[in-house]
Amino acid sequence: MADGAQKKPAKKTTAQRRGVQSIAVGATLLEALAAAAGPMQLREVAAGARMTPQKAHRYLLTLVAAGLAEQDPVSGRYDLGGMSLRLGVAALSRQSGLRLVTQAALEFGRAEDVMVGVAVWGTHGPTFIAWQNASLATPCNFGVGTTVRLLRSATGQLFLAHVPRKLTHGLVDRELSAIAAYAPDEKVRTWDDVERLVARVQAEGVGLTHEDLIPGSSAVAAPVFDHQGEIIAAICQMGPTRQIHSTTQPASRRLLELARQLSRRMGFDPDQPFLGGRPHGAVPAQAAASGA
Repeated sequence: MADGAQKKPAKKTTAQRRGVQSIAVGATLLEALAAAAGPMQLREVAAGARMTPQKAHRYLLTLVAAGLAEQDPVSGRYDLGGMSLRLGVAALSRQSGLRLVTQAALEFGRAEDVMVGVAVWGTHGPTFIAWQNASLATPCNFGVGTTVRLLRSATGQLFLAHVPRKLTHGLVDRELSAIAAYAPDEKVRTWDDVERLVARVQAEGVGLTHEDLIPGSSAVAAPVFDHQGEIIAAICQMGPTRQIHSTTQPASRRLLELARQLSRRMGFDPDQPFLGGRPHGAVPAQAAASGA
């Protein structure tokens, strides 16, 4: 072959073309699962991906084997798998703004020797993308990828108060139904209670729980906003109740100040009123009355 002559690219085999197409089909199925509010029947996944159930089933088997999807052995419903969760968390944590928030939060945790985490709004609600234990931390099952409830967690309360209502309504409805059935002594039981909770979080600036999840331990969470006043992350600190039982405690004040400093670096002025005249998560009176 003469010098400088370029080789023609080799034609892809049928198997290679099919392999590339398989990735595209699998991605379509994963997108359908991610867009759903929860686990889906096979026919629902197929409809969301615009393919036949037979074709969807073949590809779902491969996705389940790879950990990108999972199937409930009892109901047969499909959902995103552990590998998808890890990929999503990794992608979120590498965004420039979130990387700054995560780094600052973990440095805060090391300096104060406290248990601290960073959460964002994920497909199924508030999801932790970073977590660090303290040297003397009480053992708990929180960690990267953990999704928490809106009503019974400090982190969830923040997102309830600051994300658009259309994103939280279904989750709140399910939590209230579960509380009515299994937790008759729970403080937040009605939409009126939800409205009061939202008002309290917005007034105090933090989410706060008092031994709601782990006896002897409480939590406080503070929001980080971007330049448009949208919440991009919550920084949560957990610890002994005596340390975090009100916003007057030094730990709570330091966490809130850290979140305010980070919000300023994102271009948001914490001292200005919320955009639009009403915080995103406020519950209109008519919605509270009707449950809408």
